[in-house]
Amino acid sequence: MNRIKTLKILSGFLLLMNIALISFMVLNKGPKRGGERPAENLLKEKFKFDDAQMLQFDLSRDEHKKKGRVLKEKLNETSRKFYNSAEDTADRQALLDSILSLSKEVYLNNENHFNDMRAICKKDQLDNIESFIDGLMDKDRPRRRPMDGRGKKGEGR
Repeated sequence: MNRIKTLKILSGFLLLMNIALISFMVLNKGPKRGGERPAENLLKEKFKFDDAQMLQFDLSRDEHKKKGRVLKEKLNETSRKFYNSAEDTADRQALLDSILSLSKEVYLNNENHFNDMRAICKKDQLDNIESFIDGLMDKDRPRRRPMDGRGKKGEGR
């Protein structure tokens, strides 16, 4: 009798925990659309950017993303051609040279964006740039969803 009562209490407790967990997951789907983006919050908190600085940052970020997308598409297409060419030919070497050149452009695009950020900052905000960049390069930061083996984005973590 005592065991049955304990099992009923434990089952009830587990049921309540499951309901609470499901409710939490359903109600907290992440940042709501229409509000400030997480990057804006981070910059406002970490750098204490004012509205004029945020406007300058938004322009720099948009330019950086636009150029970054174009470079990524070119790099992906060139890489695909490189990996699909089986023979070691002059064309393959040219593709490899293009990959190296495009990779360099990606890094220079990032550097230009960071330099824009430095130019936007006031003197008392500059100390935060290095730790911000280090945080972006940190290997423990959340990653994009991994591919599922078929070239498609898998389920998130």
